[in-house]
Amino acid sequence: MSTHPSLDARSSGLPLRGTGVGLRPVLDLDGDRTVALHVEDGAGGPVTPDRLRRLTTVLAAAGLDALPLVVRCALGDVPRLPRPVDDRPRIALVGADGLLDHPSATTRRVEAARSRGWELGLSGVAADPASVAAVSIFEPALVLLADGVDVDGVDALAVETVRATSRLSQTNQGAVLVDCPPDRHTDASALGASLVLGAPWERVTEHTVPAGLTFELFLAPPRPSPGTGIHELAAQRYTPRRSRKPFLTALSRHLEAEAEHSGPSTVVLAAFQRTRHITGPTVERYRRLTGTAALVVMAARGLEGAPLPGVRSVDLPARDPLTREWVLVVLGPSHASLLSARERPDQDPALPEADREFDFVLSSDRDLAGHAARSLLTRL
Repeated sequence: MSTHPSLDARSSGLPLRGTGVGLRPVLDLDGDRTVALHVEDGAGGPVTPDRLRRLTTVLAAAGLDALPLVVRCALGDVPRLPRPVDDRPRIALVGADGLLDHPSATTRRVEAARSRGWELGLSGVAADPASVAAVSIFEPALVLLADGVDVDGVDALAVETVRATSRLSQTNQGAVLVDCPPDRHTDASALGASLVLGAPWERVTEHTVPAGLTFELFLAPPRPSPGTGIHELAAQRYTPRRSRKPFLTALSRHLEAEAEHSGPSTVVLAAFQRTRHITGPTVERYRRLTGTAALVVMAARGLEGAPLPGVRSVDLPARDPLTREWVLVVLGPSHASLLSARERPDQDPALPEADREFDFVLSSDRDLAGHAARSLLTRL
């Protein structure tokens, strides 16, 4: 990661008062070197796209227009963020709280931001299991840990946070940011942090960026946008196998049982083709999952309303490819599983259910499982 010497912007330069925005340097946790600018409104909340556009002029006048930006913004404003005119990293930092309450809208807005050249950041991560689950689903480039996260007790949430941040930095090359005093930096590092927010600036100092020096945050690589065909994508990456239905049923039950004991930040998403495949035993298994998972989604043709409390349901349109697919996604901070199957064509309609054949892919490919999860969530 390229860095910038620490900037003292509190004694001279262009005043921020009246601009409606606040700036804080994003510092290397160990070296106090400025690697990016954190942008918020004057009261520390989300900044509007219009104010962000005005700030760009101020930064250019101070010679800081090459620094990456981490912009705190409301989720609803994400699709209206200005398109970048250069290639410096830009991260839209939105609160993780409540993202799983409206996962379909969240997924669409995140993809809209990425299509405009912005990456996603999540704040408030580790406040609860759902915020950690959001990291697995939306694969942010940066997370800002919740205030007051404590590692002294090392409870289940702390362990899942460590797993999520480790995978974020090691697999997706993401970064973890904290806002805490120096005496908490060791705890922050234990939770995966490599960056810390500095003191707010009162002024933007005049500073010329050294020639030839580039600035880079650890950004996640491009990910596929949510599509419509889950098994089609899986079959493009891995050679499908052939199986009869009882074998796939056994695989599904095994993955569901693993999910039940995988921790409170796990999400489970399943597509059953048609409602008649959601039997009484299936409902009971998913009832147990609602007590342990952060999010449970069931999709099927003709599924009108949730089959039980705590489940998010999807009634698949008749032409949806998932009406011909059998999909199960289990996604958590330390694991990912995808079972994707499609009925083989030209089978006799009178064939007994147990003799029906499927092409299937079973994978622990996290990128593939994440794509499948987001694809399902767009249908909510």
